[in-house]
Amino acid sequence: MKTQLVATLLITSAIMPAQIPNRFNPAIQDNYKIQYFAPKEEGYYAGDPIPFYHDGVFHVFWLLDSAHHSVGVGGHQWAHCSSTDLIHWTHYPIALTLSKDPKFESLGTGSLFFKEGIYTMFYTTRNPAVPEKIEYVSMAISKDCINFKKTGKGPYLAPSSEYNPANYRDPHVFYDSKTKTYYLLVTATLSGYKYKQDEGLQVYYTSTDMKKWDFRGEFYTAGDDVGFAIPECPTLFEWNGWYYYSYKVTGGTYYRMSKSITGPWIAPVEDNWGSDYAMVYKVETYKDNRRIAVGMAPSRAGNKDDGGWAYAGNLVFRELFQNPDGTIYAGLVKEMMPDCINVNKTENVQIKADKGFSAGEAMPVPFNSIIRFKVSPKNDYEQVGAMLRFSERGYYNLKISHRQRMVSLGNQSIYGVFDLEKPFTVTIVMKDDIIDVCIEGKRCILNRCPEQKGEAMILYSRNGFIDFNDIMISEIK
Repeated sequence: MKTQLVATLLITSAIMPAQIPNRFNPAIQDNYKIQYFAPKEEGYYAGDPIPFYHDGVFHVFWLLDSAHHSVGVGGHQWAHCSSTDLIHWTHYPIALTLSKDPKFESLGTGSLFFKEGIYTMFYTTRNPAVPEKIEYVSMAISKDCINFKKTGKGPYLAPSSEYNPANYRDPHVFYDSKTKTYYLLVTATLSGYKYKQDEGLQVYYTSTDMKKWDFRGEFYTAGDDVGFAIPECPTLFEWNGWYYYSYKVTGGTYYRMSKSITGPWIAPVEDNWGSDYAMVYKVETYKDNRRIAVGMAPSRAGNKDDGGWAYAGNLVFRELFQNPDGTIYAGLVKEMMPDCINVNKTENVQIKADKGFSAGEAMPVPFNSIIRFKVSPKNDYEQVGAMLRFSERGYYNLKISHRQRMVSLGNQSIYGVFDLEKPFTVTIVMKDDIIDVCIEGKRCILNRCPEQKGEAMILYSRNGFIDFNDIMISEIK
């Protein structure tokens, strides 16, 4: 066990400095089926989400971003919306506001918990220091889940010398009814580490009353050394006898499962709920024992197809489903599918690619639309796909390969997609510059595609006989 730290809750709220003004107006935001939500104000974007469910209401707090995390240490504040049915939403004034200039403060990701009539918000405070920024866990409280008051003037939880003060964030609180214990996970990095894989980890605290917290040390070390390898934005939850722990590394959101809240953790074969363009998923309970994951689709630099991702953009919602063996898959949320008009059912298309590549005729597809079809392979095909938003200028290639167990959309790919040799359904949602694809309701891949504007689709096959059945093209209202 690593060095013990103890923190005690500061009940008395300090009077904070004047709040920093912002342009966010809750009255003008979209409030109906907010899948792919982004703020209406120019220059504002939706960052990391923090879902929270209580008393029949599904809340989504999210980081209000401007300038793609490029101002000082971020300058983020917590925005807030809620719904009782995932269809109709209410937006509120900023829930957690900056008390300093955005260059010198940012309020980062965290979590909420309701206990004894009080909503407690654990969040990250990021401040600049010499020679680098510092991060620590802060707290705010509310009686109505709308108006929050910060508590204390300094850190609520801060790292010991064993951990790098530049990385101590993303507090996530969970109550385990079996052990009657509160668990608080925090993203951290070691000050000294032997291997790159050792650097990033989640540490944890425990409490019996959510007032006094005991530091317990390492919770999980992801062991990655490629890309941004620090495991961030954790979620810990229980579902039908299984404990699940998820975290974000680089772009994907990965999950682990166990029969015990502290492990040992099992890494499933298909362990990524997202892709590099649907990330930072955090999971929350919903009605009827459902689980809803909320993530974020970042923007693209220069608004170009090949532009690197720039922090913050649109919110993305997924519903999680549990297999009999406890593994989980992520699909589209039925309540949040866009309304459609002008539904067009097309005759089945059969493609015989016995000499390499073969494609069907171009099919008209509205720019904003939902496409559904069933793929029925007749032999051991190499690849099947669709050229989306096709025109003479170009298109976005949706490629499905059962041999590689891979699905790619433009320059994004997901792996470990099984059962592609069997018949499977494909659902494609194209809304503005987002294309969102779901295979058999179990694996989704999303990409931001701003440049191609064509209104046609071409189905194709490589080295295979394929029937495309039940093709349905619907224009989004």
